[in-house]
Amino acid sequence: MSSSADNERASILGNLIKEARHHAGRSVTDSAAILNLSEDEYKQVEKGHFAVSLPHIEALAMYFGVPM
Repeated sequence: MSSSADNERASILGNLIKEARHHAGRSVTDSAAILNLSEDEYKQVEKGHFAVSLPHIEALAMYFGVPM
């Protein structure tokens, strides 16, 4: 069972990922492909409803050209 703190962290991380994607000018389609996710799954990542692993976050950071 997840706590409200976990939900809040997931929401914050999702927003950060979305902002980094926009800043980098990357599409949802291409970003989803980097993680081998469907577009719908990726959209859930940005909403904080789909958990991503540290390797996923590292891959996105490199793809978006932002520091971890």
